[in-house]
Amino acid sequence: MINITEYLEWIYRDFKIQNEQAYLCQLKGLTFESGCLPDYQNIQIQRLYLLRYAFAYGFEYTTIYAEALERLHKPDEVSVASIGCGTFIDYWSLVQAIERRQKIQCKVRYVGIDEIDWSYKFAKRMIDEIYFNQGNAKHFFASNAQFISDIYFFPKSISEFTAEEMNIMTENLKNKPIIKDKLILCFSLRADIANREADLKKTQQVIDAFKENGFEQKNLNYRFTYFPENRGIAAYDSQYVYPQQAYDYIKNLSQKCSKYIEQGANCKNSCSEYLNRSPILKTGTIFYQLIDLERKRSL
Repeated sequence: MINITEYLEWIYRDFKIQNEQAYLCQLKGLTFESGCLPDYQNIQIQRLYLLRYAFAYGFEYTTIYAEALERLHKPDEVSVASIGCGTFIDYWSLVQAIERRQKIQCKVRYVGIDEIDWSYKFAKRMIDEIYFNQGNAKHFFASNAQFISDIYFFPKSISEFTAEEMNIMTENLKNKPIIKDKLILCFSLRADIANREADLKKTQQVIDAFKENGFEQKNLNYRFTYFPENRGIAAYDSQYVYPQQAYDYIKNLSQKCSKYIEQGANCKNSCSEYLNRSPILKTGTIFYQLIDLERKRSL
């Protein structure tokens, strides 16, 4: 399977080629300020997003899955529903957790749900099954007759659901059959305190829905996990190497704009502010919640 360095080099080559002799104003739209969501239909926005965040997400999700597999007692098979799956980067992370962290033989059944049909999806292993459902997760939850997964994974997606969407999803979780007796819920949270608290309110809705459907939380006093030291990811895993050319290019992106090349300066101050944002290479933004659920036993 492709490693993270090769993956980023692939995206960087395509991103750089399309930027040649182009104005980069559209790329300033990759921002989450004031609750904004970027236009992920734009392929260059997709590429820039992945170049900025995929490195850190891959490591974070691998860490989450390694713990989830441990809590599932290192199974031979595991079924995952990924809500907001994007490029299947959490599937890639699951494989990393299986092969490199836990060093076990484990077949994966992975169902990814996303409104956007992202480019640069990770390829699957021969032994695994992958299914992709394009559309809003609320429709998947509403049309689903039963829930069969061991792990329900929200990869940096819980914040994007509206109150209406959350209500539809949780009502279906409350009222439809859940096949497995042991479940793991995984939520990747935003780092900012105010945003993280908003995310935690939504994750609690999901947890409460499972509880109303006959499950109890095993790790009751747990809130979330984070890395207390903002260290480089490479210090934890030497196989995480960000391509230097790509890093330098992204860090100085405003200077690649045709307008800058023509005039020796950007047309607006916001160009450097929004374009020159370095990829995330440290652990300081990693916050996640891993909830261990088991079906209540009948008295």
